[in-house]
Amino acid sequence: QVPQVSNNDTQLIPVSALPLEFAATYSFAHFNRLQSACFADLFDSDDNLVISAPTASGKTALMEIAICRLFRDVASRGDKKALYLAPLKSLCTEKAVEWTSRYIRCELQCTEIVGGDANSALEETRSASQVFSQSHIVCTTPEKFVALAGGVTQPSVATLLGSVGLVLVDECHMVGTNRGASMELAVSLIRASAGQVRIIAVSATVGNIGDVAEWLADRNSDVAEWLADRNSGAAKPLVFGEKYRPVPLTKVVLGYDCTGPYYQFQRNLDFRLSGIINTHGTGRSVLIFCPTRGAAQECARLIAQNIGQLTRQPMPVHLTSAFTNHLLN
Repeated sequence: QVPQVSNNDTQLIPVSALPLEFAATYSFAHFNRLQSACFADLFDSDDNLVISAPTASGKTALMEIAICRLFRDVASRGDKKALYLAPLKSLCTEKAVEWTSRYIRCELQCTEIVGGDANSALEETRSASQVFSQSHIVCTTPEKFVALAGGVTQPSVATLLGSVGLVLVDECHMVGTNRGASMELAVSLIRASAGQVRIIAVSATVGNIGDVAEWLADRNSDVAEWLADRNSGAAKPLVFGEKYRPVPLTKVVLGYDCTGPYYQFQRNLDFRLSGIINTHGTGRSVLIFCPTRGAAQECARLIAQNIGQLTRQPMPVHLTSAFTNHLLN
């Protein structure tokens, strides 16, 4: 069990603590509490880190601080690359667009490699390998990186893997899921082939953070010592609780007895929605999760037919039963 980081007396770190050219890329003056609590571990050391923090708490900036450390020395920027691994292409695209805009003034080239544009797999691999060699920051999926490493010649593989100095693993809780094998293989390839490589893994939902930290142990300095004691050199786990959410989250759990068939129970829950929404979501947007598409349609139909109970106003003309049925069908 890894204890949570205390949120007491966290001094906000000014962005000016970064080198001037990187500090100038931010529009705010101070990092938030989460980023400030991690700053020393990210910027003043080369330790591997596994960070678990709530959604929207500022984890992207954590990776950016590590990028700033890697490229803080202008003279050595051509020696190592930062590799961002995420399970979804959309995440890779998002980070590539954001970091291209942010780091262009620092003369750092950020590139997205997700595949699918070339006429053949060989052409695609050659093109991606060339792009990889010309970039400072590469955003890609684990599957694409593994394919890239396996599709070039042996000397090129060594050069490609050896050029990676920082690996940023987003959504690291994916390790252990159906898609986790590619993530694990990509990270393992780099750790086995690269020299000194730093790994920063982040997630909002990683449950076994101690196991992940043990897996990402820094074995570059003394392999024998690590084999004798697996906790030696383990990546540092940092767990941040709900108090680090930028917007407070109130959790309410309502329990109801299920006395009949499940479909009847599900239908009974739908009829309780008006009261629940009026109690906890008056005047706010509400997101409702349903187990199936059909259940979602029935729930939407019921809400539309009883919209007056939620708004406490007469039903709008365009939400008549006939129109609602036509829309949902």
